[in-house]
Amino acid sequence: MNLTIPKAFIRFAGNSLHASDYTRIDEWAGRLKNWIDLGLEELYFFIQMPDEALTPELAQYTIEKFNKVCGLKLPEIKFIG
Repeated sequence: MNLTIPKAFIRFAGNSLHASDYTRIDEWAGRLKNWIDLGLEELYFFIQMPDEALTPELAQYTIEKFNKVCGLKLPEIKFIG
């Protein structure tokens, strides 16, 4: 995968919080760090899950991982209730 313009749209198809979801998010974090270093300016990262109720948990993990690896300051999800 290569960055051809300074924008990217990623559709991440999760698998109901299977261990591979976390491994693949970790891999995306590394790839995005590289793309940021190469000039990525704008990213749309869409998480799709078979069970939508599990999406917030993976989204929170994704935010934490991207912030740590890429040096970002994405706001964390605030769960209500």
